[in-house]
Amino acid sequence: MFTMRRLVLPTVALLAGKASLSAAMSEPGAPKATPGITEMHEKLMESVEYSQAVSTMSEIMAQAESEARDFVEQKAAELGEDGAFDAALMEAFVAFDSDDDGKLIGQEAAVLLEVSGRSLPAELQKELEDKDFECTFEEFVQIYARTTRNEDVQDEDEDSEF
Repeated sequence: MFTMRRLVLPTVALLAGKASLSAAMSEPGAPKATPGITEMHEKLMESVEYSQAVSTMSEIMAQAESEARDFVEQKAAELGEDGAFDAALMEAFVAFDSDDDGKLIGQEAAVLLEVSGRSLPAELQKELEDKDFECTFEEFVQIYARTTRNEDVQDEDEDSEF
């Protein structure tokens, strides 16, 4: 016979910190699980783990955004708006310089421009695809100037505190 207790037990086990439904069901006096309940509970646990991972990642991203805003505000106060932009661009350049040689290869430059919300003209895309392409920071600034803002990127001025 299917009872309400059989529906509630998986939830109680989850809330009580039981690792699995089988641990809860092995308790003395516990009813036998009905077919499908164990699978439903396992899916629920996967969903909870996924939600926890998403929540943790959201917290990390919020912290990173806060730190980035603090960095830009500090540099803007120190160097002015143009100086803050240059400092942020340099920070990104250094982060994408995977071998720390002070140069970006084409793929690194293309990815940096893409994550910066920039659209590349076809001729620039072709330049960056050249296997021998490398650029210094000063050259990257000139490349950046040749790009345009990606139309798919939401206007941050509308949502920004700056």
